Amino acid sequence: MTIRRRDLFLGAAATTAAAAFGLGPALTLMAARADPAGFGEAVPFSRAALLAAAEALAGEAFDDRRDQVPEPLRALSYNAYRAIRPGPGFPAPLSEDGGFLYETMPAGFVFAQPVDIHVVEGDMARPLLAFRERHIFDPPASDVIPEDLLEVPFSGFRLRSPINAGDVFDEFAVFQGASYFLAA
Repeated sequence: MTIRRRDLFLGAAATTAAAAFGLGPALTLMAARADPAGFGEAVPFSRAALLAAAEALAGEAFDDRRDQVPEPLRALSYNAYRAIRPGPGFPAPLSEDGGFLYETMPAGFVFAQPVDIHVVEGDMARPLLAFRERHIFDPPASDVIPEDLLEVPFSGFRLRSPINAGDVFDEFAVFQGASYFLAA
């Protein structure tokens, strides 16, 4: 299976735009390859179901989920937040040829609105589970995040691909919550 850069970017941008406009907190990564143990139960997925859910959510009030982010993460300073790195296995491949990689970004600091990330393969979607081991906590983050904090919600994801050099995976898009979007 080959993923075209345009399809990947447009799909990620569309679902993130839906989240930004209150159409739902779920971000979708398409055709990801990752460890099945890091996923929740698969559910049926279709474009029609996504559009119907977005339309239904558009008529509802904004669902503020900041209370789902543990206080130690919400209280992080900028320096502490920047000291959280992707854990083992990340960045993870999005395509069989390894030409696109993704990594999750933790909720915390000013990114206190958590998002759900689902991986879509064919007609099934699996939620990516938000557990501590997806991240490495260096000082000063490790100084303020308790060891018993087992769930670290996501605030978004970053996409990488070799753009400038064949052996360097450059960041080309970041979708972080509803407040930050970057496309290089």
